[in-house]
Amino acid sequence: MKTGDLLNERYELLESLGKGGMAEVWKAHDRQTGNTVAVKGLRPEDFLRAFEGNSEVYAQQYKLMRERFGREASVLRALAHPNIVTYLDTGMFGDEPYIVMEYIEGLSLREFLERHVLAVSAVAAIITQIAWALGRMSLIEPPIVHRDLKPDNIRINTRGAAQLIDFGIALPVSPETARYTEQGTTLGSRGYLSPEQHDGLDLTPKSDIYALGCISYLLLTGEPPFPIEQASQLKRRHCEEIPPPPSTAAQYNVPEAIDDLVMRMLAKEPAERPTASEVIEVVAPLLPQPGNPAPNPSLKPDPTAMFRATPDAPSDAGAPPPPRAARGSRWLNRRQVTDQLALAKAERDRGQPGPGGQALINDLLPRARAEWGPLDRLVRDMELAAEDYRRAFGDGTHG
Repeated sequence: MKTGDLLNERYELLESLGKGGMAEVWKAHDRQTGNTVAVKGLRPEDFLRAFEGNSEVYAQQYKLMRERFGREASVLRALAHPNIVTYLDTGMFGDEPYIVMEYIEGLSLREFLERHVLAVSAVAAIITQIAWALGRMSLIEPPIVHRDLKPDNIRINTRGAAQLIDFGIALPVSPETARYTEQGTTLGSRGYLSPEQHDGLDLTPKSDIYALGCISYLLLTGEPPFPIEQASQLKRRHCEEIPPPPSTAAQYNVPEAIDDLVMRMLAKEPAERPTASEVIEVVAPLLPQPGNPAPNPSLKPDPTAMFRATPDAPSDAGAPPPPRAARGSRWLNRRQVTDQLALAKAERDRGQPGPGGQALINDLLPRARAEWGPLDRLVRDMELAAEDYRRAFGDGTHG
């Protein structure tokens, strides 16, 4: 692919956005919609150069490369979430496949942190949005593990929404899922890999929670838990050492709850780490509230904007305005919905289904989606709680 190429008589390549080991991402113009999009295409010639002397191995590696690329498109299609880059299309350019995704205008989290020092409320806003995405990934069937969650693979768009990108090595956690790397092989960026990734063991959604713990540590202190520059020590330190709590390295008071949360996310054993839902619950009290003033110094983009928005003055990052209520219907009351959500979570924690979960799944969640929109913070919390409830008890209609 090169600048000016036209894919499927529709996508005109404008400029390269970056190259990886196997693929290149392009900024492109969609002539059909008029929108700017991102196009990801394979670069087999660079990746396969090392195998050119062995035609059998070359053919095998090329096949696996194509299959992994196809799986990336399938993963993105399945996820469909506001905090995950949106899949748009696939196609072929000559002999090579490509994936079309939304173009995210904004900054990578790494670039964002180079420009800003964050207060706790902004840290909470970013952690929550990443946890929303991880919650979606963990609760579909089969669950998806990103395997390369790091600041460069998180974009803060111009509206302040955090979005996960680059699912090139994402893995559905299922016995039926084909492995395109040998057992024991380490993939991902070592500064953010879980101990089980470093050891080449089987992964679960808790592996991405460990990476979120590393990112949270970075957000609070300006540095990951173990210096990435000391590459030769990273595996040993991630697998064996416990880093000091972020409160000991931060330049402001870190609330005890988030200090403890980050250390639990960094637990060596996956079973000891919280779920995405638990992360959201712990961080929720630290989030900015509707009507709060904008951060000072200002953040551009501003990840707190959607949380500070009020119903009568939604932020650019918020959901579209709700439809009019049908004649005779009542708008949902957010406090009552929050109480019902807490009841459903309590039923889940007790292991006993009941009226809280029934109301959440069968009545409140569909109405909340319609009235407040899919990007609303409470709606997203309800989505995760409903999925947790279904996983524990089925469809929530019994009890």
